[in-house]
Amino acid sequence: MKNLDQLFKGLILLIIPLLSITPTHAQFKVIAYLPNWGSFVSEANLLDYTKVTHVNIAFLNPTDASGEMGPTTNLATVVGIIHANSAKVLASIGGATAPSYYTTLLATPAARTSFVDKLTQFTVTYDLDGIDVDLEGNSVDGNFEAFVTELKDSM
Repeated sequence: MKNLDQLFKGLILLIIPLLSITPTHAQFKVIAYLPNWGSFVSEANLLDYTKVTHVNIAFLNPTDASGEMGPTTNLATVVGIIHANSAKVLASIGGATAPSYYTTLLATPAARTSFVDKLTQFTVTYDLDGIDVDLEGNSVDGNFEAFVTELKDSM
């Protein structure tokens, strides 16, 4: 019985601190997708920012199989509009018509690291708040988890 009392007291001491933990990442998010073609700047100005917390710019894919993220016309302007409206902005990569070379970019640890470095630099260059990974179909293979884990760690 004495052991049971000690166990119970020990559990209480473990549970009480857990009750005081506030989940800071559990805030509600509303995400809008903004296509980066057509009237990119005009569309950014038309968004009702009172209803969104994040805007994912779709789709900003590498320009070639080396993983280089090329310049995107008006991206800096659009990021400025979104931030001025107190929303976060992410580059969405992939999409239903993602380039087939994503599997090559993720195939080896060295290739993944190189691609993650390029994505990280792209976020810094354009003052983005992160990357939305929207890889689908054949682009999601055994290397996907390692890629998103390394990308998360670099952000």
